[in-house]
Amino acid sequence: MSNIQIFTGVDIIEIERVRTVLERFNHVFLGKLFVHEELEFYRKRGTRRFLEGISALFASKEAIKKLFLRRGMHPRWKDILILHAPSGEPVVQFAYPFDHCFQSVSLSFSHSDRHVVAVAIGWVVDHD
Repeated sequence: MSNIQIFTGVDIIEIERVRTVLERFNHVFLGKLFVHEELEFYRKRGTRRFLEGISALFASKEAIKKLFLRRGMHPRWKDILILHAPSGEPVVQFAYPFDHCFQSVSLSFSHSDRHVVAVAIGWVVDHD
C-alpha cells in the first residue's frame, strides 16, 4: 500500500523591495540566488518584465524552500532551478541530492503592479 504526502509552500514579495535590492546589490544578489539560464528568460523582456521575473523567481524559490523545510531539508538557492518550457510554463529542477526528494513539484506564480505571489506543491509517495 502507498501513502501519498502532499506539501505546499507559499510566498509573496513586494516588487519594489526587489527593485531596491537590485539597485544596491545587483550582480551580488543575482549571482547568489540564480543561475544564468534562469536570468536569460527574463533579460530579453525589458526592464519592467525583468524586475517582475526576478521577483517571481525569488518568491518561487522561497515557496519551494518551504516544501523542503517541511521535510527537514535546507537546499541552497542555486540547488533549485526554475526554467521555462517553450510555452512559458515554469519547470522546476533540483541539484543533487535534492533531485529525488519529491516525485514532482508544481509551481504557479502571479503578480500585480506591486506584488508577486508564488505557490509550490510537491508530492511524495511512500511505499509500505
